[in-house]
Amino acid sequence: MPRDGSGRYVRTDGVRTGPRIWRDAEGARIRINALDTDAHANDMAEAISESLSRDGQTSASGDQPMAGHRHLQVAGALRVDQYATLGQVYSLTPVWVPSPGVGGTGDAIQLTVPGDRSGYREGYAYLFPARAGNTGPITIAEGSHGALSALREDGLPFAGGEIVANQLIAALYDGTRFLTNIGRRFWSGTQAQLDGIATKRAGVVYLVLPSR
Repeated sequence: MPRDGSGRYVRTDGVRTGPRIWRDAEGARIRINALDTDAHANDMAEAISESLSRDGQTSASGDQPMAGHRHLQVAGALRVDQYATLGQVYSLTPVWVPSPGVGGTGDAIQLTVPGDRSGYREGYAYLFPARAGNTGPITIAEGSHGALSALREDGLPFAGGEIVANQLIAALYDGTRFLTNIGRRFWSGTQAQLDGIATKRAGVVYLVLPSR
């Protein structure tokens, strides 16, 4: 017989069932014969054939409940009908960090996200509400990994006052630091600082201050 519907396999020789079918046959003074032996062996073969093979020769014929467990050491998905690993999700899509996961201060932002990661990877992106406004340059850190500097969308360091509490921040790790969506429509600085901006942004008014 196959599994009983609850995942339990019970031995049978076609007449007797249970863990002691041969002793039961002996107690009934029934000699072991070819028919009983074949029935017992074939029953076990049927149960094995209905089980999942670890080398992929068989496939599931129904939904597989995991009872709270996880698949471990899985490879990344390559097709649209394969599920992605958490690492792929982090690499390909921004991670939403709700307010409880945003700590630190307005200048030193600390993010807590699910998953055990060994460090930052280029392309990791985060979306989160600001815990507080900033008073100067800011850093962003995830978990126990080191804090990294963050730049405004115009490529300049934060000066203070660009962020207000609960403002939505998008931060992308470029392999060295975080680039954010926070910027200013008005920029002010010296001529030397203006010359240091490699790419001027459309829609930003640049005000050059006289050197002192």
